[in-house]
Amino acid sequence: MKKVLFFLLLLACNRGYTQLSVVTGYDYIGRNTFHTGLAADIDISDHWGALLTTGVHLTGYEGSTRGIFEATGAISYNRIFAGATCTPYSVIPKIGVGQKDLYLYVGYAIPTKDHSPLDKGVAVGININPLYILMLPLALIIGDPLK
Repeated sequence: MKKVLFFLLLLACNRGYTQLSVVTGYDYIGRNTFHTGLAADIDISDHWGALLTTGVHLTGYEGSTRGIFEATGAISYNRIFAGATCTPYSVIPKIGVGQKDLYLYVGYAIPTKDHSPLDKGVAVGININPLYILMLPLALIIGDPLK
């Protein structure tokens, strides 16, 4: 089954329906967290799309650094998306705006365990493709939009 799913993913990437990228970002989920992971952006039509990410949140908790694994699924229409992030400690429904390489979101963290490093409450974040950060200074130096 894993081989079949991997083959379908490679086929989708080859046909141009899916773009895989690395994402990094900052999230506030009751505490400061830094996020890094992989994202798959799936183009369903001209207006509709899907965003799937997986990665790890790094945060300080009780005097040490913890890594919290997460998976996110979202549906987008033009530049607006709605979805949810699931971690072992909470579920975070969220809405946001953005494009493939940069997006902002706001949501609400709902803890699933009593002693959770992610507190209940409002969650906000920004995620960006690291290559986007490298291209921005080049665009300022060149002065013309990158194509």
